[in-house]
Amino acid sequence: MGKNQAVRVAVSNHKGGVGKTTTTAHVSSSMAQSGDNVLVVDCDPQGTLSMHFTPTIKSLRRFMDKGVLDISNRSMTISRASGPEMKLDLNQRLPSVYEAFYNRKMMDNIAIRLIAGSQNEYEQYAEMRGFTPGPVEENLIVSTTDGVDIIPANAQMKGLEKVLSGETDAVMRLKGLLDSVSGYDYVFIDTPASIGTVKDGAVIASENVIIPMQGEGTSVEASRQHLEDLEDMERAGSFNLDINVLAIVPNEIRNDGEAENVLNVIRKKIPPNYWTHRQTPKNFDESTLPDKFWTGRVHNDDGSLLEGVPEVLTDFWTEMGCRPLITTKNDYTDRVTPFEIRTRVAIRRAYSQNRTLFDPGFKEECDMKERYDHIASLVRKNGKQQT
Repeated sequence: MGKNQAVRVAVSNHKGGVGKTTTTAHVSSSMAQSGDNVLVVDCDPQGTLSMHFTPTIKSLRRFMDKGVLDISNRSMTISRASGPEMKLDLNQRLPSVYEAFYNRKMMDNIAIRLIAGSQNEYEQYAEMRGFTPGPVEENLIVSTTDGVDIIPANAQMKGLEKVLSGETDAVMRLKGLLDSVSGYDYVFIDTPASIGTVKDGAVIASENVIIPMQGEGTSVEASRQHLEDLEDMERAGSFNLDINVLAIVPNEIRNDGEAENVLNVIRKKIPPNYWTHRQTPKNFDESTLPDKFWTGRVHNDDGSLLEGVPEVLTDFWTEMGCRPLITTKNDYTDRVTPFEIRTRVAIRRAYSQNRTLFDPGFKEECDMKERYDHIASLVRKNGKQQT
């Protein structure tokens, strides 16, 4: 793909803790290991995506040459998610991207690029902070051992929303930044959980969205609200976008009853365990239920049972505690993947080593790799290019 023709994907949900970052890291790494040129962008002020990856020695040397890092004598001072800075012996291990770059005060970063409203303003920031302004590829992008490149998060992002709130073009700045980057087939953006300018900017820059969600009722409701907000961004009076929901991915699924019930509900199935304490209606067929039933309606306004709903199902929604992923405009059930990502110790172990399951240096096998590969195939098949 040529310049500005990359497929960009925002990984997003209004609810935190649903696995956005893990999904971003693993799907992008799957694609990179298959030969695609992939860039990931960490837009979350917590920098968790930057903790997922390890920079290559070549990348560390490049930033050493720029005067940003000191890896002389195979040692460097690193930042940590908590606690003071520490010295790291590069003969023992490489730092994570987070450790190497997150708290580097005198360097270029994504927050500065988004705050600056013009090239002149960006150059003024560079002069104040003592770094040489340059192209995104030279100043921001770090190569990793997983094969993906990353624009890391930086500590300055913690105040980014407040700074951008008064800027009229703020939501368009991430798109402008990515429009200046070439050479990538796919770009993934890890978004913050909070609703605001940065998340909206990621959607505008991408128009392709993957929505991870947990197997619990609150996650279903948050996902539905997110879908409604995406539809609102498509309005002609809003941003007039054409948003492509690539996949809704049940994620971090545990082996418990609630998760199984939710999986069935969002796939528009009556959970089998519902019938363990109720009599299944004779000749019952879920496909014959009225559409209003799937939006949580069981009774008419006068209290009478909705036509086509067996009496035995009248308290179904109360017991399930969630409804399918249906908004006032669309039914997104067909976007829910037929598989789910289940909790696995191997995924946590990879993260603790600042890697993904696909990093050649991570030797442990995991049955979820194939499922991340499936999500990657959906992106390749259905993702629309930027033009």
